[in-house]
Amino acid sequence: MEKSDFTREAGKLIRKHRNRNRKTQAWLAEQVGMDEHHLSRVEGGQYDISNYKYFKILKVLDVPADEINNLKEKM
Repeated sequence: MEKSDFTREAGKLIRKHRNRNRKTQAWLAEQVGMDEHHLSRVEGGQYDISNYKYFKILKVLDVPADEINNLKEKM
């Protein structure tokens, strides 16, 4: 998987779970110490962040481990 593909897939996963949890980008950005504009670009697959930040976001959103593993397996 290319890095750009990973960035896009990770962004989709974040957006899916943020919407499922009925949280706003502003709320999530505040929870993880990130600018809302950058989070919007992350969700759109246009901006890459560190793995630490990805996993912090996924933890805040309570993303199931199997979905995280599926994403890691694609790398």
